[in-house]
Amino acid sequence: IGEPAIPREKVLRLVRTAFDDPLVRQWFRPGLTLMNECNILATDPLTGSLATYRPDRVMIDGREAVVVDFKFATPDADHEKQVRDYMGLLRLMGYSEVRGFLWYVFRNETVQVNPY
Repeated sequence: IGEPAIPREKVLRLVRTAFDDPLVRQWFRPGLTLMNECNILATDPLTGSLATYRPDRVMIDGREAVVVDFKFATPDADHEKQVRDYMGLLRLMGYSEVRGFLWYVFRNETVQVNPY
């Protein structure tokens, strides 16, 4: 019916390995305002209609926002565009410093996304 379940041991190994990375550990530190899969409403620049965007994880620390999108597939240029769009929306919302990342979970790979 769907993809087979990932064995628990493999998931735990992935999580432990991920938290060995100081960058990933930083995303889970105390004191951040966290928004998981929260909607961002904006006007679509092409159609003028209301559009909904939903980044996987946004962490706020004062005027700084960090957006992370989790991916369980192979890297694709569209993934970076998606994060850049989220970054632009956060800038429009008034965050002066915005950083974006893709986290390819199964590959244990993080990619910093450069803004437009």
